[in-house]
Amino acid sequence: MKNVNPKPVNESDGAPPPLFDAADVPSSDIAPFVPAAAESLTPMMRQYRRMKSEIDGDVILMFRLGDFYELFFEDAVIAAPILGVTLTKRSGYPMCGVPYHAIDSYLAKLIRANRKIAICDQMDIPAAAKGIVRREVTRIVTPGTIT
Repeated sequence: MKNVNPKPVNESDGAPPPLFDAADVPSSDIAPFVPAAAESLTPMMRQYRRMKSEIDGDVILMFRLGDFYELFFEDAVIAAPILGVTLTKRSGYPMCGVPYHAIDSYLAKLIRANRKIAICDQMDIPAAAKGIVRREVTRIVTPGTIT
């Protein structure tokens, strides 16, 4: 994968250029990841896949897990270089994450890269939840919603 450095601000409209161009990523790196059979996934990963299936395919899902927003599968492969974070693996699947308290700066990077993001938050207090913590998409952020 080619390393892309930020370019100067576009003089005509004052907007910063994207930090990352998905065209620079080989298609083999962003091909959809097919998870194992649903019954072999953990309840949390089944919840993630369900939430991901409920949003448009070009929207990156940031999934709150404790003190982090995590990204998995193809979202992690696409977002890690944009965010400047390490792409790792969980149970053999690509993942990356960012601290919840720094979400705004990471959202800005994704927006500059012309990406849409769904924020999925924990709706229960984890310590009080029985079973898996209930999560919902609480916000969709797009380049058009940021002023």
